[in-house]
Amino acid sequence: MSDTDLLPPAVDMEADGEVDLRGSRGVAGVRPCFNWVRLRIRIHTDEPQDRFDRLARNVGYRCPVMNLSRLADVDVEIRWQRIAP
Repeated sequence: MSDTDLLPPAVDMEADGEVDLRGSRGVAGVRPCFNWVRLRIRIHTDEPQDRFDRLARNVGYRCPVMNLSRLADVDVEIRWQRIAP
């Protein structure tokens, strides 16, 4: 099986973040991006824990939004939850 074989039956996400809108208006010294982001990702699956953990690692490594956030030095916190269907 490859890393992309895991197809969960359902995914629920919640996101919260903080951004200073002055940054998008060009105010000097204010970042035009999020200051921080908190994600809660709940995956409904009966996959074993090791495959679930691999999915979380791969998303962190391959997701372009995560990579852009890291490059912009945005404080990102992700809470992954595995929920049996």
